[in-house]
Amino acid sequence: MPPPYPNTNENYNMSTRLLGRSPRETVPRPFLPPTLRHDERFARAIVGTGLVSFDALLSEDDPPVFLIERAKGTSAFLLTCDHAGREIPHKLASLSLSEHELSTHVAWDLGVAELGRRLSARLDAFLIMHNYSRLVIDANRPPGAPDSIPTLCERTRIAANEGLSSSDARKRFEEVFQPYHQRIRDELDARSARVCPSVLVALHSFTPVYMDEGRRWHVGVLYGRDPRLARLVRKGLRSRSSRPQTGCQ
Repeated sequence: MPPPYPNTNENYNMSTRLLGRSPRETVPRPFLPPTLRHDERFARAIVGTGLVSFDALLSEDDPPVFLIERAKGTSAFLLTCDHAGREIPHKLASLSLSEHELSTHVAWDLGVAELGRRLSARLDAFLIMHNYSRLVIDANRPPGAPDSIPTLCERTRIAANEGLSSSDARKRFEEVFQPYHQRIRDELDARSARVCPSVLVALHSFTPVYMDEGRRWHVGVLYGRDPRLARLVRKGLRSRSSRPQTGCQ
């Protein structure tokens, strides 16, 4: 059976299960994931309990949720681009934003998709890129966080996200957020099962000017519990620059 990656450039299952019902109770419906598995707690936290809506957010005319390059890459690196795309589901009518607003860093991380592709090619590394704008639902925020579905980004008001109903929030979580993160989990689990090393690197870009103030950093290097890769990256950046990148963190 193909993996359940709805509306992606990979195969998907065309049925979805009802929350809280028997696994045998399925309802044919395109572009929705199956039962939310161990992430169901997040969905319930932001939208409560109940049955999945039959009115899908995404249609056949919408772009895939994510894109993958070098799915069989041999590198230990696994590259992610949470804000690679600026797509908006057709049903959301561009969130009533102008083309200019959607072309700026407000909607996506400028240049990060090309950075990801170049690194993937150079390293022969698995790359996954989220295709939808952070203004639909932010793939780099916990579901239910105040800025998960933002109503203000820098000085841009996203009025279409104000007063969002629980059912609409659920659709965005299930159809736009969940499939992307499920695919990353599945890839990491598959590597673990093969006893393959994995180094997860999340790629982002940031605007050099924010709220009319220039940022003094050229590059940001962040890490969680293990600083080894971050130290190597910082060392490499310093050795290749005529002036140390003192803003690296």
